[in-house]
Amino acid sequence: MFKIYGFRFSFNTTKVLYVAEELGVDYEFINLNAKKGEHKREEYLKLHPAGKAPALFHEGRSLFESSAICRYMALSIDSPLFPQDIYQRCLVDQWLDYNTCHIGRWMASVYFERVLRKSFTGKGPEEKTVAEAMDFLAKQIPPVDQHFADNTFYLGDKLTIADFFSFAYIELHEKAGIDLTPYPNLLRWYEEIKSRPSISKIHSLVD
Repeated sequence: MFKIYGFRFSFNTTKVLYVAEELGVDYEFINLNAKKGEHKREEYLKLHPAGKAPALFHEGRSLFESSAICRYMALSIDSPLFPQDIYQRCLVDQWLDYNTCHIGRWMASVYFERVLRKSFTGKGPEEKTVAEAMDFLAKQIPPVDQHFADNTFYLGDKLTIADFFSFAYIELHEKAGIDLTPYPNLLRWYEEIKSRPSISKIHSLVD
């Protein structure tokens, strides 16, 4: 049993849940109550010393950081979602890193400003921050759109954890009001991943 701790509203948590559901592993989702500070309690800090989410507990051991958790779950059942071939694994890692450091970073920034900031601070979005993030996205999305012009998924015709990891970021565009119509190949990929049963299952769990 994989015990996944996280916040319902967190895209970092949904990354892990999407992968767990797609893998078909036995898992339990423990939703942390941020307002009650459950992620800062001593018991949870044993799983994640920084008090962040998500965190995983499995067979008496803990793990944190969403990419590490996704790899671990896939490797634990020898799933093709994280291929055995070394080069293909590195390609998956390449896209995990690209999404985390570039597209995901700025997509999350716009999402926070336009969707979450008011509930956390009582204030509206900082438009300068939004403008900066949108400028970076305009530079960093095109390479992915071009990649999908010739590839069904991030790893050619092979579905991997990179697709679900990336989807958790890209889907933020819907609530954040980010227009992706200039990127038809990305949208084609997005709709294909969105249609998978694992995605709808997790949406029903966290929404």
